[in-house]
Amino acid sequence: MAKCIYCHQKKGKRTCNALNGDICNLCCGKHRGTDIRCPASCTFISGQETYYIQKDEDDFSKHMVNFYNDICKSNKESGKNFLAFVDARLYEHFHSNRSSTDSTIISILNSLRSKLSPIQLIAQPGPMSTESFCDGLEEFIDRIGINNENAIKILDLYIAQLEEYVGNETGSNKWIRQFLNLVESKNPDMCRKIKNKESSEKDIIYTGEKFENSELIRKDENKPISNIIIP
Repeated sequence: MAKCIYCHQKKGKRTCNALNGDICNLCCGKHRGTDIRCPASCTFISGQETYYIQKDEDDFSKHMVNFYNDICKSNKESGKNFLAFVDARLYEHFHSNRSSTDSTIISILNSLRSKLSPIQLIAQPGPMSTESFCDGLEEFIDRIGINNENAIKILDLYIAQLEEYVGNETGSNKWIRQFLNLVESKNPDMCRKIKNKESSEKDIIYTGEKFENSELIRKDENKPISNIIIP
């Protein structure tokens, strides 16, 4: 039996969807709903806990709706596609590592911003390599027709909404956990393909203005960049 994904000491006897692994009974009881951002569908939480978790999910969804709407109003299709690139890479890199902190996400996005900046500073060591995260970035930007200045503006807005939601709790994982749950609820087919590595193509997420018609924009040289598939 695998070790607890939280304490790494006791045996993990319960499946924890929030941490994507097995957790021991003690850690589950002590940390669920607080240190561990459980989904409302968790079978181990009480009715009262479910209420507050569902409220957090609803608040986050509204927060992201406002953010996406702002991007849609002030950017052309190329801006939406670049936003989709960022969303997709975040999901690809963190769907299996849900314990990553929000400060790690902010650091990576700042590294991505620096890569696009005309002023190249000496790279500072970060929590993880950004090479794979930025893989194909320049080619993708060329294809969708967005300049670096506009891409940087979108990244600044992305980082600003993340910091606004997190506040002083940058050491937590409240944003990335809610983000992953939201993406999985709106794009389940795409998430399954990324997890199972069923496709060699890059599947780019764009959730849309109101999350009602989730868009899947496929990076395929034989198809137009605006091709939309409703999952």
